Amino acid sequence: MDLTTGLIRDLFTEDIDRVVIDSRGVQADPRLPGRVLPDLKNRVKLYKGEGPIFDEHGIEAEIAKTLERKVWLKKGGYIVIDHSERWSRST
Repeated sequence: MDLTTGLIRDLFTEDIDRVVIDSRGVQADPRLPGRVLPDLKNRVKLYKGEGPIFDEHGIEAEIAKTLERKVWLKKGGYIVIDHSERWSRST
């Protein structure tokens, strides 16, 4: 089983509205998702945009946010993640 088929099989659940792929070859693969998850077949969509799929869906921006020092939470608060020196207790 290739990586794409395995990911869809393992991670594509009823909680996910759709999976957008940018490879016609993957979409045409008879194993995906018809044989793996036949009931989810209509929720796999082929991306037809002109630009990169990650840019179109804002994925690069979301990845960049996760790497920032200050991480904003949904309720308006935030947490700050700082690296510190490793502390050890002498005996």
